[in-house]
Amino acid sequence: MTIHTKRLRGSKLTLLSAIAALAVVFAGMPAATTDASLTSAEVTKTGASGVGNWCSVPNPTAETNVYKVSEFPTLNAPEGSGATTAVQMIIVPVIDDASFAPVQSVTAAPNQVGIRLWSCSDLPAVNSTSLKMTSWRSTSYEPSRFVWGQPGTPTVGQFASARLQTNSNPISNAATNTGTVPATELRDLHRGYNFLGAAAGANPQPVTTRYSWLLDAGRTNTNTGADPVCSTSSCRVTPGTGVTVRAASPTTVATATNAYTAKSVTYLAETYGNGDATRCCTPTPSTVADVNGTSAANLLRSSTQTQWVVLEWWGTTPPAPDLMVEVFVG
Repeated sequence: MTIHTKRLRGSKLTLLSAIAALAVVFAGMPAATTDASLTSAEVTKTGASGVGNWCSVPNPTAETNVYKVSEFPTLNAPEGSGATTAVQMIIVPVIDDASFAPVQSVTAAPNQVGIRLWSCSDLPAVNSTSLKMTSWRSTSYEPSRFVWGQPGTPTVGQFASARLQTNSNPISNAATNTGTVPATELRDLHRGYNFLGAAAGANPQPVTTRYSWLLDAGRTNTNTGADPVCSTSSCRVTPGTGVTVRAASPTTVATATNAYTAKSVTYLAETYGNGDATRCCTPTPSTVADVNGTSAANLLRSSTQTQWVVLEWWGTTPPAPDLMVEVFVG
């Protein structure tokens, strides 16, 4: 647990009374599951403590499906012009295992993929940082093409700890084949540079049937369910430009159940594709099928049991250090 003292209420507390007051607060703060901050902006834990209010967000050390946004690794990703740009990104394989259980109750369709942003901080004053979070159905990737960061190849029950290793390979824009590097394909699908071999304006099926939006253009903290329009069976739905941290950050204090009293906002994955055809013209919840004893190796290549969630931020100002993103299966 990390304690950041932001402001203390009251004045001229003796050392002993201050220690006693802090002990009251600490007694109600579950250190194993939260990062906590003293703050004047959140719900008061006890009015008698005299040390200010406190706020807590899920702790990534204890909750493996919670990721600290400001600590995403930096990647020099290629642009369409041939240049590169610095972005901060992780790619996580999501299945219906225990590691993706919501850290707090959430309303979603059965097995629906979703994210929840948590923060204790006030909204940033400038729109200099952007977020984009998308999800992609898996496909028949060659097992030898997976490259994993720490802690290595995922095992069922611990998929949330896995990180597909991103890299700086040239842009991929071809149908998936035996030479496809999954990290490169997913990175470029997410960033809107990969159409799986289909030229602009061509048949949208390859991208549309795999794409699910989570936090992207059109969605904000006050319009969490906005969907792109798909009015014909041949429509083409691809990722947008992302949203600013200011527009997406939590603004409402979460229900103070269990450990968390932080602000939070939930975004649920929706899609027009079901893996083999385009659904027109109503978006549907994007889900993962039950594991049902499938091996980890086969799960990674399953178009129904695995989705790859790509989480990215970029800009001149890093997100607040207590901005967390939780990835869950409802």
